Amino acid sequence: MPVVQVMSTFHSEARVPTAVGMFRLRIYGGPGDNGPIAIIAGESFTPEPTAVRLHSACFISENLGCLGCDCRQHLDFAMQHIAAGGGVVVYLRREASGRGLADQIRKGACRFSGPSPLHRESFETAAMVLRDLGVRTVQLMTDDPGDADALAQHGISVAGRIPLGVADGPSIDLTGAFPQPALVHGQSLDGRTEGPELNVHAPSGHDD
Repeated sequence: MPVVQVMSTFHSEARVPTAVGMFRLRIYGGPGDNGPIAIIAGESFTPEPTAVRLHSACFISENLGCLGCDCRQHLDFAMQHIAAGGGVVVYLRREASGRGLADQIRKGACRFSGPSPLHRESFETAAMVLRDLGVRTVQLMTDDPGDADALAQHGISVAGRIPLGVADGPSIDLTGAFPQPALVHGQSLDGRTEGPELNVHAPSGHDD
């Protein structure tokens, strides 16, 4: 088994109370301050298999409540599961499938459903985090059998899978909902349309 190159380094840890329980958040550094976060329930892990979810960040689902994918439901399920019995959610702060947020919006936000496939670097990073936590064998929360094989290639033994128990959300395409691309900081997300210049005049301090 080749040695996995460590791509992230531990930065800090804190306890965070949430609606479903108390968690330890362990923050790792990465390129562009975009490293993974370990959401941990439990103080330590035994050689017995640990419940683990590898979760790719999805801004539009987790923050905006987008109905076209079920990423938020998957995260909620995983956090509730580990709150009840211990475990780890490795939260990967790159958008799912290696797609950046701008690219995801440009290609049509909310028009995919089901679990988003993790990219290769996700498994390498997740394995590094799990080894740092002393986790060597996992029960992997996923509906995709390929995830178990991919994680095992990076030295983490997968004893079994835990179904996510979340029905696929509806497939919704909002790309035609607006007549023109939305403008962000003077430029559309597809890079083709520039917004108008804004002339902002400072107040003179004199009344008219």
